[in-house]
Amino acid sequence: AVSNILDSTKKIISETTFDLGESFTINIFQMITTGSCVVLYDKQTKEMYVLSCSHVFPTEALLKRNFNFIKNRFYVSNGLVDIVKRDSEKDLILLKTKATYTDYFEGKVASSIEKGDFIYGVGYAEGLNLFNGHIKETDRIFYGEREVATIDSHIVAGESGGGIFVFDEGVPYLVGLAEYQYDPIRNFSGIVSLKSIKEFLRDTPLEDEYLGVKNGQEKK
Repeated sequence: AVSNILDSTKKIISETTFDLGESFTINIFQMITTGSCVVLYDKQTKEMYVLSCSHVFPTEALLKRNFNFIKNRFYVSNGLVDIVKRDSEKDLILLKTKATYTDYFEGKVASSIEKGDFIYGVGYAEGLNLFNGHIKETDRIFYGEREVATIDSHIVAGESGGGIFVFDEGVPYLVGLAEYQYDPIRNFSGIVSLKSIKEFLRDTPLEDEYLGVKNGQEKK
């Protein structure tokens, strides 16, 4: 089961095009990881998606502040991805890819979590990294902005968007996404809350597959 959360975690690479003037352009591939994501699969349509943090995929409005910027594209394991849904307030983004991955997250989104639950986290920093820890708080007003959950693990740059999981009888359940790097003063890292993920995935093609929703009733 641990192998599934490792194999379904992918790194995100960006390609940025700049205008050099006099009809010259240059494409810059940022081969270091810009973030991480979890691969999801819709068995009914047989389409692949990736779930990550919105801040890992800066908007064109933000990128255009850079001198001579033309466009930016993102790849997950060499597969180009297109945005399906973005919620910057929740810091979540869902993208579709035409790439075919043999490994995708085979578990479900958890129905609930509790303080003290043991978690595993996966993300790309310099390489694929598996870490563990505990849920410190299931929700918290972070910097006076919005609710996030917190864990006592050390999230580092590049791991944003990677999944946070709990296991029940060997089955993995997604409970959050790595979001804020470790704060040594307050002794926690921030993750996108389970509540936000559940709200975000509703009314998407993945609702039934990962939330277990049919006829408006959530499976327990």
